[in-house]
Amino acid sequence: MKKFLLLFSVMLCAVASWAQTTFTNSDYDETTFTITDATNHKVSVGVTPNMQNVIEGGVTIPSTVTDVNGSGITYTVTNFSSNAFVDCPKITFVQILADLVDYTATESPFYGCSSLSAFVIRGSSDNTVFKVVDDVLFTADGKNLVAYPAAKTATSYTVPADVEKIYDYAFAGATHLTEITLPESLTDLGDVTFEGCTSLTSLTIPANVSSLGSEFISGCSSLETLTIDNPDVLFADQRTKENLIYALDNCEN
Repeated sequence: MKKFLLLFSVMLCAVASWAQTTFTNSDYDETTFTITDATNHKVSVGVTPNMQNVIEGGVTIPSTVTDVNGSGITYTVTNFSSNAFVDCPKITFVQILADLVDYTATESPFYGCSSLSAFVIRGSSDNTVFKVVDDVLFTADGKNLVAYPAAKTATSYTVPADVEKIYDYAFAGATHLTEITLPESLTDLGDVTFEGCTSLTSLTIPANVSSLGSEFISGCSSLETLTIDNPDVLFADQRTKENLIYALDNCEN
């Protein structure tokens, strides 16, 4: 009995600890904020667990948020939580008010948002981290393409000439695109970049790209032509060019 009570007490402490590190705010439905730095009042943001199919319409990433039902402290939103808004099929646009200074793009925070058609930044001249051009999300200096909205209806897209890097999953699920033109300035192509671009028919990888992310054309079922201008291009983790054959087989060529 004592062992049971001890175990129950430990479980209660774990639940209480989780509750103290996360909170919600009624101004941001189905969104949870996780305290990442209690001393400096910083939080990350993401969909509330198990609410992926409930959250819908526009999502706002605020610059600050107050724990109105708890401490009353106002926190700065600095980054996305793990898996942030992944697989939220009813989100249609994302408005970013925060600088998200700790943002890293190991995986797109909006991967699997199949209805997402646009990114928006209010007061974009004040945002030091991001900018939006034609609904597409870039870093503020324009050198990195962060995410292309999967539900954008354009059938072709030309990546701007100054872009040097395309992040992981950036074009994933963009089923309307039949053509994507990459600039000569591009040097870095992320993992799973074009996954699920089922209408894409041809793609040319510029000569300055020295390595390709793993599974970068996974699920591109309509791809007929893939041109790689750099004959010495390497795959992720020094993989051999047999990976290219495997990728093309997955594209049903």
